[in-house]
Amino acid sequence: MAVCTNRNNACKPNLESQNILNLEDVRQPFSRSQVAKLPTLRSRQVACTPGRAYRVDCNACVCLASGNLLCDKLLCLSYSEMHRIDARKLSGKACKTDAMAKPENECVTCECEGKKTQCTEIEGCVTRAEKSTWINGQPQLTLDLYKDKCLPGGVYIHDCNHCYCQEDLSLRCTQRTCLNYSESKALEELRLRLIQEGL
Repeated sequence: MAVCTNRNNACKPNLESQNILNLEDVRQPFSRSQVAKLPTLRSRQVACTPGRAYRVDCNACVCLASGNLLCDKLLCLSYSEMHRIDARKLSGKACKTDAMAKPENECVTCECEGKKTQCTEIEGCVTRAEKSTWINGQPQLTLDLYKDKCLPGGVYIHDCNHCYCQEDLSLRCTQRTCLNYSESKALEELRLRLIQEGL
């Protein structure tokens, strides 16, 4: 579908109105090393420069003319989220010196506050068990739902949702509605208008 602003201007494709399902509909796939070198954005909700490529989590993205990102649909393994969950599970238990000295997860550190444990994840840490799943010394940080199996106990990030890999290799995911840049901007404008009107 083409969009023309007037008769003198050449028509240009309106990518937003076409049924674009994948990043490959717009460009050739990125290699893993190319994705690693892309500038990083924290989410699909932030502003981007049209035509530029970015990385959100482990996904390559291209910024469309609307300012919205079109991204790969890979699930991204989050070691830090897995360790954060372990830290929460270990926190609040009665202090024991042997448990404090050596928590089950080597990427979690625990301290005794009063009579209860307070545990936190060690930022950027990867356990020996996690490293044993790496292929050729590289972590398998992405999961293609159509090709790969998840890592039991793994936590994967998909846009603004978290997916938890069960022992039977099924995924259980949160079902949040993830907004793109245009939707986020429109929602913020509505919020500000409601505040101005005293609602």
